[in-house]
Amino acid sequence: MGNENLNTPNSTPSTCGAAYGSAEEGAVAAIWKEILNVPAVRPDDRYLDLGGNSVSLYLIVERIRSDLKVDINPQHFFHPERSRLSDIAALVRQQRGMATI
Repeated sequence: MGNENLNTPNSTPSTCGAAYGSAEEGAVAAIWKEILNVPAVRPDDRYLDLGGNSVSLYLIVERIRSDLKVDINPQHFFHPERSRLSDIAALVRQQRGMATI
């Protein structure tokens, strides 16, 4: 048994079904995957890098609002330091009153 399959592109946590860091991260990832039509989303993936645009942003913000009962400012998705999946999930968690320190 060698290590040849470790750290290959197809063995990343996002493609292997590994759990996300929080329920919010998993929920936001599922929304991104569906609307952006991508096979996987990692916590450090940025919205624009996954092909996000203004139409998909509207759909994502509306879906977060309806599914997670949180209003996210769309500007967060375009901020270079706060547009990762983990950043958006942290905003959702904060707004739901579940922030951890």
